Amino acid sequence: MTLSAPASWPTLAACAGSSALPVPPEMLYASGSGLDPDISLEAALAQVPAVARARGMSPADEAALAATVTAMAASSRSLLGTGLVNVVELNAELEAGNMAAAGRQERH
Repeated sequence: MTLSAPASWPTLAACAGSSALPVPPEMLYASGSGLDPDISLEAALAQVPAVARARGMSPADEAALAATVTAMAASSRSLLGTGLVNVVELNAELEAGNMAAAGRQERH
């Protein structure tokens, strides 16, 4: 059986800011429950440019967001040893306007 890339791949890659950016598989498929709050560092970083654009963030704030995402993943490891980002926590920080401060705090 031959599998082809879903038609949604180019859209996801373009939304992430680069058509050359590899799209993590978890961004293409939902979990069984659809309620998992954690995503991989790769999936979170792939979404940083789109989140920054949607929120009208400056380049400095976008860099702080990427640093925060990376710090969150470093402090949270899955059973397989990969870093995870809790999207609920990240969204709460974004809504509270604490992204730049959170990024600085996590990088001691």
